[in-house]
Amino acid sequence: MQSLRLKIGGMHCDGCAVTNKSLLEHEAGVRMVDVSFKDGTARVLYDPATVSEEALSLITIRRCRRSTLRRSSSPPHV
Repeated sequence: MQSLRLKIGGMHCDGCAVTNKSLLEHEAGVRMVDVSFKDGTARVLYDPATVSEEALSLITIRRCRRSTLRRSSSPPHV
C-alpha cells in the first residue's frame, strides 16, 4: 500500500469533497480516502499494483478541473 496526497483546486463546498471521496473510493485498488474541503486535499491509501497516482489525480481533475500530486510515505490520518 502507498499513501498519496492530492491538492484539489476548484472545490466549492463540502458536497464537492463528498463527491470526490465517493469517486476515489470506487476506483479499484483504493483502500481508504479522506477528503477535506477546508484544506482542499485528498489523502488516498491505494495499491500501486492496481491503480496509478496519475489515474487517481485524473479522477479529481475530471470533477474539479485542478489537482496536484503530493507524495506521502505515511498512511492517511482519518
